Amino acid sequence: MKLIAPIYVSPLDSEGQFQNVEINDTEIIIQGENFFSVKFDMTYQKNDRTILLGSHTLSFLGDEGDEQSSNRTTKISILNPEYDSEDPESKPRLTVPMLAYIAENGMPEDYQMVDWGFPTAEKARQMFTGGSLDDPRVELTDPFARQWLLNTLNFKGEKAIVQFQFV
Repeated sequence: MKLIAPIYVSPLDSEGQFQNVEINDTEIIIQGENFFSVKFDMTYQKNDRTILLGSHTLSFLGDEGDEQSSNRTTKISILNPEYDSEDPESKPRLTVPMLAYIAENGMPEDYQMVDWGFPTAEKARQMFTGGSLDDPRVELTDPFARQWLLNTLNFKGEKAIVQFQFV
């Protein structure tokens, strides 16, 4: 899997601008059925050398339904159908679990992502394909999973989605 920023401007004042910066998966760790992690390195080429700008590891724990897991529910903000502008306690928007809402009501037209959530090791192994001796690179093909990754990977205090895109 590769993400690229043709021109990367570091959010850190002590750094500058870099050309053709890449984020690549560089290490996969699988420990039994309950732990899975993927390490990502952000690099660029300078004088035929690979320069490391940063690393970020995403670690996933547990299976669906486990008491201890890395699971965090994805949440969206939707319009409140019972909003009453004359009631000071009433709020114009509600935050709801995304998958439960969609299963019951379908995809809302007007929504905002509040929390992209975080999968368990079980779900992460399903999201990321590859990662074996025969196919060492991992890939994400699901559009939601790709957006999740761009919004979850964080380098130098900035989400990858700000400057990077999938190749």
